[in-house]
Amino acid sequence: RNLPRGLVPGSLVLVYRKADRGTEYLVIKNIPSGSIVFPSGTISWWENYEKTAKRELYEETGIRAKTLVEIPLLHKFRYKQIFLKLKSEQHIFLYEIKKPKSNKLHSKETAWFKWVTKEEAEKIISHKELIKSFRASLKYLKSDSR
Repeated sequence: RNLPRGLVPGSLVLVYRKADRGTEYLVIKNIPSGSIVFPSGTISWWENYEKTAKRELYEETGIRAKTLVEIPLLHKFRYKQIFLKLKSEQHIFLYEIKKPKSNKLHSKETAWFKWVTKEEAEKIISHKELIKSFRASLKYLKSDSR
């Protein structure tokens, strides 16, 4: 791939479900970083963005998604390790859980999982850039007619 130097590409999955209190979103606490985020990760050289999203979703939650919806947004951020000076651009995918009880969440990479409302997500997500990307993604979720 011809990528700009210092750019780390990846994918992010916004998992959601309809619940009694409205739409809920799945956030995770990542073990290596301790950050509260959405399932996401770096693309491998043999993958496309959708395959990366499916792999990361499975690795971080145990969810096997057949179909993801890519939205025309990128989650852009800079890694906090100053000496690396790396930037990342993650393609954003939506995934709706239609049968919540059929998905038992599990992962060795994740300390915990939590279903939260929009307001709760905005309070607990660890990074400002991720909150901005989350808010922008919701516009596509509302226009999703499924």
